Amino acid sequence: AINFVQSNERLRKGYFARWVMAPTRIDPQTKMPKYADPEGMTQLTDPLDGKGAEQFEAIREYLRTVK
Repeated sequence: AINFVQSNERLRKGYFARWVMAPTRIDPQTKMPKYADPEGMTQLTDPLDGKGAEQFEAIREYLRTVK
C-alpha cells in the first residue's frame, strides 16, 4: 500500500500533474486509468468545473496535509 504520510516529500507538483493526466506516459505498464480527456476535463464536473489540472492539484495539496 502507498504510505501517504511521506507523500508531502515525494509528490512534486510537475511530476504529479504529468502522472495523473497521462499515467502511461510515466509508466507504460501501469493499470491506472486516465481520468481526464485530451482537453484536460474530467467526468466530475461539480468540483472545479471538471478542470482536471485544478482537481488533481487540489488532491495533491490535500495529500500534502496527511500526517
